[in-house]
Amino acid sequence: MDVLPAPLGPLLAEARGRRSLLVLDYDGTLAPFRAERLEAAPDARLLPPLRRLAGSSRVRLVVLSGRPIVELEQLLPLDPLPELWGVHGWEHRLPDGRRDDPPLPRGLRELLEVEARGLADLAPERLERKAASLALHWRGVGAREAQELEERVAPRWRAVAVAEPALDLRRFDGGLELRASGRDKGSALRELLAAEGPASPACYVGDDETDEDAFRVLRAASARDARAVGVLVSEHARETGAACRLTPGSVRVLLERWAEAAEAPPAGGPSAAPAPGAA
Repeated sequence: MDVLPAPLGPLLAEARGRRSLLVLDYDGTLAPFRAERLEAAPDARLLPPLRRLAGSSRVRLVVLSGRPIVELEQLLPLDPLPELWGVHGWEHRLPDGRRDDPPLPRGLRELLEVEARGLADLAPERLERKAASLALHWRGVGAREAQELEERVAPRWRAVAVAEPALDLRRFDGGLELRASGRDKGSALRELLAAEGPASPACYVGDDETDEDAFRVLRAASARDARAVGVLVSEHARETGAACRLTPGSVRVLLERWAEAAEAPPAGGPSAAPAPGAA
């Protein structure tokens, strides 16, 4: 039997037969990294438990990613799709397909367009334009070329972020991103936790530096309570705000156990019914 880290045992017991919140990063968590971003399909072994979770009225399943929602819609072979948050919380798609995107800071698109024009000579696969950010990608190139890209762009974007409070510069696995400040995966998760309430077991699963924003929020929300756990997906231990770590191959086990918990009779006490209007 596959053994999950200790903090997940009490959490799964809390999720048994009741309403719960499960939030998943995409790249590096559900899908292996690919040099071609639109080829990063989910691990096929994860699809059966994901479909069970997406079809459960007891689980609020959310995919929270730095990708634009249009890419998540193309890449996730789930019907219906779960709730999606894209561009680190700047895009929001409800399960019924309606969009509820937060408003962008005034003038942000113009600022990002100026930066994009300044790097117009970069190959299109290296500079990605999103609704609230620009991402520089160097995954799939040699170490020297990656270093040259970073040395060219990082000082420029660092100066822009210092001069313009509406923008932040953040590193991710395989690149840099100049993005709108004020929202991140942590703020999106905070909204989800507030909507579900403290009684709902909650878990966030992610692998990257940008997922640390969510881990910090979840650790604060847990307040030593087993109902809120952050899970880092990584082959190697590193400094993190997550409560525990899973290897990529063990993500399937967590999803299967969560689906089993949701489908089980309540472990005692009344089952938590879905909140009115909740996804």
